[in-house]
Amino acid sequence: MSATTCCRLTPSGVFGGFYSRAVARFDPDTPTNLTLRSIVADDDVAVAQWRTTGRTVTGADYDISYCVVFTVRDGRIAEVQEYLDTAHFEQALFGPAAVPAR
Repeated sequence: MSATTCCRLTPSGVFGGFYSRAVARFDPDTPTNLTLRSIVADDDVAVAQWRTTGRTVTGADYDISYCVVFTVRDGRIAEVQEYLDTAHFEQALFGPAAVPAR
């Protein structure tokens, strides 16, 4: 597995096209499954762990575990920090050319 990296997004980044572009890369004829492992919340912070599996339009298997930290302000999500294998994310969704050689 590649190193896990943090991707910090604001709500406008999450819902301003990032997820719609990523979701469009999943094979619509193959089920995508999300398995929630845990949620812990304290004050204005909630941490969720889940695993997503599926197949992409490139034919690659998608199997990633996420740890996501949500910060809430005034009853709304103010910030999202995702921890995931970003190299696998890029390669599975966009193909091997998306990840530069080391």
